[in-house]
Amino acid sequence: RLAVETDCAEVKPEYISAFKDYGIKPSMLRFGIGENVKAAFGPYDERGYNSAGKKYIFGVAEFIKANLKVSNDMKFVFVFTSDTCKPEDAADLVRFLTLNPNDENAVGSNGVNYAAERVKLGLDKPVDIECFEIGNELDMQYYGRDDDGFSEGADEYINWADSMITAIKSVNPGAKTSVHSYTVPHDSNTGYRYKIWNEKVIGALGEKADYVVLHYYYHYGTGFSSEMNENRINTELLTYINRIDEDKRPKIYVSEHAIWGPINDEAKNSQDIYKVTSLQGTLTTAEVINRLV
Repeated sequence: RLAVETDCAEVKPEYISAFKDYGIKPSMLRFGIGENVKAAFGPYDERGYNSAGKKYIFGVAEFIKANLKVSNDMKFVFVFTSDTCKPEDAADLVRFLTLNPNDENAVGSNGVNYAAERVKLGLDKPVDIECFEIGNELDMQYYGRDDDGFSEGADEYINWADSMITAIKSVNPGAKTSVHSYTVPHDSNTGYRYKIWNEKVIGALGEKADYVVLHYYYHYGTGFSSEMNENRINTELLTYINRIDEDKRPKIYVSEHAIWGPINDEAKNSQDIYKVTSLQGTLTTAEVINRLV
């Protein structure tokens, strides 16, 4: 809404100038789509609708073009945020984003050259995609199940993610993929279930995926950064990653991390909301990054 005109897919100049005026030049941006992925990367007049019944105005091409104007060497991560995405649609998106029109894999099963469609939309070169993220915290949809049901949920994710990786690699063998580790093992309501999820997912997909995704939100001050380093990475991830032969191990990709700010209406109206970007908050985030390095 802030980035594009309301009645077309043209990017507003104010969007570009906001980055440049403040000297912000991101090196990589992560974005994604849930349902009906394919409806978001065709020509504007042929665009489909999202699950809320709204037409995709700011589609994949517009997002990329806008941000390449901010930084012409930008890298991207694309997230398939919902397991409703069909592998064949994921394959066509990979064609659209990463291939040249003369590539024999650029043509989908419906006869459409998706790389050529990208060129028509003003993106002459393949987009620099660091990886395709398979799902976003999808383990959380199984939290309400008992342990056996949760284990079955892990199997459901594995089956879907495996089919997605296979589809992506069939189009572009060099494309990188990432799969999700357990989201909130430090939540008292979820107990030790990270062992079920991480053992299953990393065991089944660790050699196929390039990255295992970690999400971590922390509070202000010291201690939380060391917890991320010592517990979340060493205990929750490396325990299972290190079972894989060294030359086949995935890397850890922290695709989300930040201070967990106020989330209810009362807290949002308090001064605490400013702590996220205060000196205290900034130093906490800096400590996390330093420990990761």
